Amino acid sequence: MKKTFFIHTFGCQMNQYDSELVDGILSKEGMVRVDSYEKADICLVNSCSVRELAAQKARSELGMFAAYKRKSKKPVYYGIIGCLAEQEGKHFLVKFPDIDFIIGPAYERQIGAYAKKVLAGGGTAVVTGPGKEDWTADELIKRESKKNAWVTVSKGCNSFCSYCVVPYVRGRETSRPFGSIISEVEKLVGEGYKEINLLGQNVNTYGKDFSAIEKKDFSELLKAVDDIKGEFWVRFWTSHPKDIPLKLIETVASSKKICPHFHLPIQSGSDRILKLMNRNYTAESYLRIIGEIKKRIKNVSVTSDIIVGFPGETEADFRRTLELYKKAAFDVAYTYTYSARKGTKAFDIKETVSETMKNERLRELMNIQREISQEVNDKYIGQVLPVLLDGTVVEDNLLNGRTNNNKPIFVEGNACKGGFVRVKITETKPFSLKGVLAQDVRKGL
Repeated sequence: MKKTFFIHTFGCQMNQYDSELVDGILSKEGMVRVDSYEKADICLVNSCSVRELAAQKARSELGMFAAYKRKSKKPVYYGIIGCLAEQEGKHFLVKFPDIDFIIGPAYERQIGAYAKKVLAGGGTAVVTGPGKEDWTADELIKRESKKNAWVTVSKGCNSFCSYCVVPYVRGRETSRPFGSIISEVEKLVGEGYKEINLLGQNVNTYGKDFSAIEKKDFSELLKAVDDIKGEFWVRFWTSHPKDIPLKLIETVASSKKICPHFHLPIQSGSDRILKLMNRNYTAESYLRIIGEIKKRIKNVSVTSDIIVGFPGETEADFRRTLELYKKAAFDVAYTYTYSARKGTKAFDIKETVSETMKNERLRELMNIQREISQEVNDKYIGQVLPVLLDGTVVEDNLLNGRTNNNKPIFVEGNACKGGFVRVKITETKPFSLKGVLAQDVRKGL
């Protein structure tokens, strides 16, 4: 009988991609993925360690797996992969002495071999630290969606923001070979995928580690993907504001398939806090960047991330963030309270903002963003926008989709449940749109 496995994924799009990759690798070994850990022989949590809440959720999941292993009448194996596995490594053995897998991101592409070893009685697989780059395993990915695909363009990060563990748990930035990316996108388009999401911790620095002979940058990569024949959209995640050249903005503006959306985490509107965060830009330079983006790209959306309560953040610093918020007019901003992460430079800075104050500032930001998002969305009333329907139907028989500038939308009308359509916007909410079908948008995307 074939062995079964279960994966619970926490965290960012990169973790979603990694779980699909692990699925493909274990499937190649003859195993079958199941939808519940209580049906599985191997139970895995793909973990995130960017914030403590995500880390707590992963540990809680491991606790459930451990309890299941103890009470199960059949052999059960469990473990943790991803960023928290890298960060805590063998320390998991203290609380979970019967754990079977502790595998960092650099070794997830070899999980098939480790699984066979564990199943054969070879003991716990504890593998963390830097690993040899191997992009060939990415061909084994087993995608959950038949319309939207994640395509990794780089691994790791060189930015070293003072609050962030990513460079420590995912390693230094390494770009995927240019031709490998183009070949994968061509294959996906040929298989009927409609949305390609290019992934990297900082896609803007793609290619900076290439030799002079093979030198390609992210703008050139986008242009090459845009030139691929077929009916599809392209999105990219995520950009660091310090690395946005005008060339990239112009590439998006002149493209046919690249979606008009930039996710540009600002993190704070205070130059003093930005310096402490090691972000390497100012509030003024950030506003200039999004000014250029909005000037050059029609109906572009700009989204962002904000951290409140960073060590040393004063009321004056927070007010500067509020001022930037209003000037930037983000379509959406994802706001978080500061979470100290062991191993980062900010971890050693004494916290000066109470949890109560952090949450008060968070609520104020969220309330202001709701008002801003509503104002931004209201301008779309009466406009006709390109939409990709994802094939699902929500209540009241509304079709679920997303605009090319990344806004969730609910569509009235009789149409194929998935595919490109044009939609006239009739109603707006702060974080979604509603509309009626206009006409097919298969040409002139």
